[in-house]
Amino acid sequence: MRFCVDYRRLNQITTKDAFPLPRIDDIYDQLTTATYFTKFDFKVGYFQVPLDKADRPKTAFSTRDGHFQFKLLPQVARSEILFLGHLIKEGFIKPDPNNIRGLVETKEPTTAEEAFRFVRAAEYYREFIPKFSIIAAPLHRYSPSTLNQQKMNKSKFVLSDDARTAFHELKKILTTDLILGLPDDTLQFKIQSDASVDGIGAVLLQITPNGDRPLAYMSKKLMKTQTNWSTIEQECYAIVQAIDKWDKYLRGHEFILETDHEPLVICPTRNN
Repeated sequence: MRFCVDYRRLNQITTKDAFPLPRIDDIYDQLTTATYFTKFDFKVGYFQVPLDKADRPKTAFSTRDGHFQFKLLPQVARSEILFLGHLIKEGFIKPDPNNIRGLVETKEPTTAEEAFRFVRAAEYYREFIPKFSIIAAPLHRYSPSTLNQQKMNKSKFVLSDDARTAFHELKKILTTDLILGLPDDTLQFKIQSDASVDGIGAVLLQITPNGDRPLAYMSKKLMKTQTNWSTIEQECYAIVQAIDKWDKYLRGHEFILETDHEPLVICPTRNN
């Protein structure tokens, strides 16, 4: 049953309450200790926002059963919820299975536009995929910004071997159980980083009684000049990028940094 009340006059004198939307990752960070979840269609706030007691009489309406006014309608709680392309459960987050299904069922691109559209869609879940930037690099060559003529995007083309490999590898990874933990300020953070001739990568973890729990992955393909750097410079660059990426979690916290490049271990102890 839905009420039908004429609020045109009330709408004319009502001031809309505008508020800037928060960042998606900031929303997820607040769900660490949550057990039950619910979501609301806040596009217009129908039946979800409590009314001030002084304003409730303005919504009054009459029926044959009496005179009523709106105040607040309760919403059901669930132990997991689909929200902004993710499935959120107690302490964990994973991609929306419906979105993953759409990506996995994508046919091999026949145009540059299709190749780039696929990699941009998959990129939404890059924090779940180790070395995403390195794997997806061949597909990013079909970006409109890297083509001389954007109209070429809709022309038939032959997918390069490395782009085809990247396409199928990403689809294969997306079929695995991609799951990350939600950050918990009561647990210690850990960063594991690495660098290679192709790019850099890192993972943010938290140490739990059940072992290290991954919270997010990051990766970045090296520019041509950066590939000429020494190994220690590339490894150090990976660490700096990881700390900068996850600064909001690490700032003010003591954390562990793990690297497989032993010369970096002595850097903090050197005088110069």
